[in-house]
Formats: sequence, C-alpha cells, structure tokens
Amino acid sequence: MKKVLLLAVVLAACPSPSGFSIIPSASAAVPDQVLKLALSQAAPGVVWAATAGTITQAGVFTAPACSAALPQTITITATSAAFSATATVAVADQVTGITVNPPTASVAPLGTVTFTATVRSLCNPTGTASVLRVAAPPAATKVKK
Repeated sequence: MKKVLLLAVVLAACPSPSGFSIIPSASAAVPDQVLKLALSQAAPGVVWAATAGTITQAGVFTAPACSAALPQTITITATSAAFSATATVAVADQVTGITVNPPTASVAPLGTVTFTATVRSLCNPTGTASVLRVAAPPAATKVKK
C-alpha cells in the first residue's frame, strides 16, 4: 500500500510531459483592445513576449494601435526554463458604420444616378468614400398580342 501511495506522490510532483499552453490559443482583437491570457497550468518564472503590441508578465496583452500594418497576426510566447508555448492574436480594424447617399433615388429611362458610400471604422472614423454611377435601362415598351 505504501508503494502505491509513494508512486502517486511522485507522479503528482512531475511536470506534465506536454508542458503548458496559452489560453486562449487563438483570438481576435481590434486596435488597442486588452486581452487577458493565461497558462493551462502554473509554471514558475514564465516570461511573456509578443511580436507586436505589449504584454505584461501577468499575461495582459494590449493590441497595437491603428496603423498601416493592420490587419496583422501577432504571436504571443510564454517561456519557462523547461517549456514554451505560443498563441496567436489576429488584430484588424473594425467597421463602425456605412452610409449611402442618396438613400433613395429616382431616375428617368437612360438617365444616371451617382451613389456615394462612406465606410467608417475604428481606425478611420471620418470614413472612406466610394462612388458608383448607375445607368437606368430604357423605358419599357408594351407588347401587343
């Protein structure tokens, strides 16, 4: 009986053969968003690192601010003396609104109307406009039977 108990104590004291992982292992964020990452199991002396943005030694990640580099995938690494784990965070701008002007239009046969669509986002709050010119078809004709 003592041998079984001793074996159980030895197994409990050994680190997991797979080490640890970062939770979540993949996520998405918008610019300047804060995410809390964690380890699947406790590990002493873990050092956190990120390829962009910032991360504290407590695993609190802040996505980078708006820039021309977006969208981008950032690699987060947690390293201890014995193990290393990685996770990814996809950072992208987020659309906050779309406006189309004019909202409605009437156009004569063979006439044209121009629409302007403005897309606003977190990184571009004033928006980017796209112009579309639409031509109306010719007037319908009656068909006699």
